[in-house]
Amino acid sequence: MIGLILLWLLTLFGIGYLYQVPLEFLVLMTLTLITLGIPLILFRYSSKYKIEKERKRLLKSDHLESIGFETVLPKKERELYQRYQELIQKVQSDNQKIQKENQAFFTMWVHEIKLPLSTLQLALEEEESNKLVLQSQLIKMNQLVDMMLMYAKQKDNQQDLVIREVKLDHIIRQSVQQLRPLFILNHISLELSEIKQSVLTDNKWLTFIINQILSNAIKYSPHGKIHIYEQNQELIIEDDGYGISQEDLPRVFEAGYTGQNGHQGQYSSGYGLYLVSLISHQLNHPIVIESMVGKGTKVHICFENKKVLL
Repeated sequence: MIGLILLWLLTLFGIGYLYQVPLEFLVLMTLTLITLGIPLILFRYSSKYKIEKERKRLLKSDHLESIGFETVLPKKERELYQRYQELIQKVQSDNQKIQKENQAFFTMWVHEIKLPLSTLQLALEEEESNKLVLQSQLIKMNQLVDMMLMYAKQKDNQQDLVIREVKLDHIIRQSVQQLRPLFILNHISLELSEIKQSVLTDNKWLTFIINQILSNAIKYSPHGKIHIYEQNQELIIEDDGYGISQEDLPRVFEAGYTGQNGHQGQYSSGYGLYLVSLISHQLNHPIVIESMVGKGTKVHICFENKKVLL
């Protein structure tokens, strides 16, 4: 602004010199210009000072709702700061949601880990402990620990996938062997058909998926039968247990959702299938569940897609 005034004065005196304008007139014009220019300079300085002061307050403020963009910031910057505020509020909202989810998961985990610990303590106090009972409780504890690790890795976006071609039959037999005490305790018969597929996947993460699905099949099919077989490019784990109601079926992959089966005295965290859905998405192995109450459940794991979503 000051530069413009000086340029105007130089131009004015230059024109006055060329056209022999009286000096008194030039001085009067100069004083008039200065008189009008000083308020403009002060107003502009005041506006810049307010804007700078507000910017500093924005950097220090923890209460976004108190920021008055429309009264302080110029129009060009107002929309930018408003958008910035919206983004900050979204981040804060997302963080609060994550904190609530984490709190719910950890509360569930602590509650669930107490069950096998209590069973182990009672079994150890007995003179003759049932080895299968002890093994089954250790399996549940291992599953909860795996669940905790998988949950933490998913929330932190940790990518430790080791993708290679593996024999599906090897992973299935490994899972069945790990869960053998649960099969025996629940009087489950197993029919394992020949599995010829080799799939591109992460061995550890796919094992977690199959373990969770098999554990659910065992849990909800007492004295029943589980059939594992392949069909086209799918692995199918089918049981003849309680089944899942059509009302619950669309929500089985939601975090913390237990459904009707979870309220019938069965051990259910509500996070097993939630983690399965997250991991299967990353591995690009879509999972589809078919079920009817009283008829059993059929879980399809599709290995048609070759690309892993990292």
